[in-house]
Amino acid sequence: SGRIAIVHNGVIENYDRLKARLTQAGHQFKSDTDTEVLAHLVGERWAKIKADGLTPAERLTQAVSGALREVIGTYGIAVVSTDAPG
Repeated sequence: SGRIAIVHNGVIENYDRLKARLTQAGHQFKSDTDTEVLAHLVGERWAKIKADGLTPAERLTQAVSGALREVIGTYGIAVVSTDAPG
């Protein structure tokens, strides 16, 4: 959606499998980076979380936490969203 941005340092070891699943689900990638895969993964989680009673920041936290449960690797990340700019 272009509404989530990620800064990432490290390696996501299973990014190829995650990318294949996301591609199958209709995601289109502009690069071959593991960082972009992570951004799509967080965005997918964001879209699935119902906003009922959650602030945008809480929703983003849940989306990031859920996405990271699927990730294998060593990394540091920072995530921002236009919906939760703080």
